[in-house]
Order: sequence, then structure tokens, then C-alpha cells
Amino acid sequence: MSYKLFKNIDIYVVRIAKRINKETKESEYYTAMSKPCKHCLAFMQSIGIRKVYYSVNEKEWACESVNKMTTTHCSHANRTYQ
Repeated sequence: MSYKLFKNIDIYVVRIAKRINKETKESEYYTAMSKPCKHCLAFMQSIGIRKVYYSVNEKEWACESVNKMTTTHCSHANRTYQ
């Protein structure tokens, strides 16, 4: 498969998490840390993604150059299904 389409593009990653409000007992949704794991980062580097924007918390976003980015995080899915 050719990944030329993805060369030099930026990607946005967001994680929507859920919590229960202790007072109202209702579900609330919020943005949570979504920095790509080491497997996703390696894939993005291999196909030429330029920058990644990701949610840090409810109020912050981060932007990093994929070529300069580092992480040792292994996602729950990778730990569970490998």
C-alpha cells in the first residue's frame, strides 16, 4: 500500500473519556491525554506524518513534530492484544 497521500500532513488525536458526576450521578464526557503510543508514533513516522496535535487534558492541546517526538508509552490495547 502506498502512503504518499499522508506525506507532510498533520493529524489530530483526541481521547474522549467518561466520568460520573458524584453530585448528579450523571455521565460527563471530557478530553483526556491522547499522546500517541510508541507503536502509533512509529507508524506515523514511517508514512511521513509531519505533526501531531493531541489532547492533554480538558483545557490543553499539544503539538509536536512527529520526527522529533519520543515516547515509551505502550497503549492498553497493545499490552492486551499482543
